[in-house]
Amino acid sequence: MGYDAPIVQGEVDTGRLEAFSDGVFAIAITLLIIEVGVNEEGGSLAERLVEQWPSY
Repeated sequence: MGYDAPIVQGEVDTGRLEAFSDGVFAIAITLLIIEVGVNEEGGSLAERLVEQWPSY
């Protein structure tokens, strides 16, 4: 088992905040890579993803 150092008064545990921000960045980067464009025609997201699937 690992030893967890005690938190000293005045220090803040930032582990949860760091994990949350990592998750936000992971989702943002994934959306940038997918490059789902918004067309004026409308339609559903599922239809647009199916149309773009062959390019991946």
